Amino acid sequence: MKTTRNLLFPVMVIVMCLIPMLSSAGTNPIEPTGTTTNRNVTIEISMADIIRGIAILPEDPILNKALLKTLERQKKEDKDFVTLFGESFSQMDPKALLAPIFNSFVLSDRVFPTSTNADVLKVISTETNTVINQTLNILRTRIDSLGVRSVTIQKIPMSNRYLITIQNVQDTERVKRMLQTSARVGFWETYKLPDIFPTIAEAAKKLAAIKPTSANAKKYNLFEVLMLSIDGENKPVNRATVGYASIKDTSMINKMLKMEKMSFPRNLAFAWTHNPEKNNPLIHELVALRISTRDGNAPLEGDVIVDAKDTINRNGQVIVTMMMNAEGARILRRLTNENVGNELAIVIDGRVYAYPQILNQVSNGHMTIAGSFTREEAHDLATMIKAGRLPVAVKVISDVEVVH
Repeated sequence: MKTTRNLLFPVMVIVMCLIPMLSSAGTNPIEPTGTTTNRNVTIEISMADIIRGIAILPEDPILNKALLKTLERQKKEDKDFVTLFGESFSQMDPKALLAPIFNSFVLSDRVFPTSTNADVLKVISTETNTVINQTLNILRTRIDSLGVRSVTIQKIPMSNRYLITIQNVQDTERVKRMLQTSARVGFWETYKLPDIFPTIAEAAKKLAAIKPTSANAKKYNLFEVLMLSIDGENKPVNRATVGYASIKDTSMINKMLKMEKMSFPRNLAFAWTHNPEKNNPLIHELVALRISTRDGNAPLEGDVIVDAKDTINRNGQVIVTMMMNAEGARILRRLTNENVGNELAIVIDGRVYAYPQILNQVSNGHMTIAGSFTREEAHDLATMIKAGRLPVAVKVISDVEVVH
């Protein structure tokens, strides 16, 4: 299937100097009335996920059986999670040791091969408390940015849940986004479509050859749901845009790409754009990312960002500007110097927010996200980036409006 739609996407460029702050985000104060409307939002922070996250062997069967048993016991017993975990772990296997599971590089100064289970549990308790406090502080910063009167956070006994009471806030969905968005930022190098086109065509051929498992099953026709980015001469466009697809087809495309992952280079990853196509709100772009690190993470991540703001540029476009620390500026300088002419994808929580073309080296540590943002969306995104990514996933369990 051919398309010339790439002409609808003017190339964005990386801005190499500070953009004048023509306007800054603000929130209108809420006038006092005779009644007060609060929102009681119950969230859950997974202690099991935190413990797995600090373990060097997160798939250890005894560890995971102990965590499952701890979750069941927590519903009935008034003990803290780590204490219950320690007891459950010993019950699974009285001779099992925690030290080999938690003697990671990060904890190597506190967990030793000779550490007792009691010693390791003390370290686990300290680490989990640190992660929870970081998470709650980030959430408080995010909610405060909405201009609410007050925010209180209380732990719910015998659970991993917390009650957040927010005074005078109306937009429930906005609050949920603030509470649940991880805000993991990554800056990725990209492939150009002509470099990977043969492998995509080969994958499509193999998928089409798969016989349906039943009479009602659909054939795996990749190019039926993915419109490749091809120009008027039937050639792949020289950009990181692989193609375009309806949002309803993205899951099926993801499945097909995963089925034929062996057809692609090992350092190739795909990601969809966060915002839909400007002229068609149901269409998203598929972007080709290039993995250049041993651990598979982005070569530059959001922990180097020291400031983020929403503003309006000279063209009247709502944007988010970011400033990096010295280490981030150094890595960005290297990345942009090595990839002039290519695109640098700015990915947040697995979605591509922008992938501007690199015209020349960026040396001042300044980056801009220019997308189809409302002012509110840009404000919230800047707030989450500046506050930092959540160290653990947060789930909203309930949201109740209370009028006093």
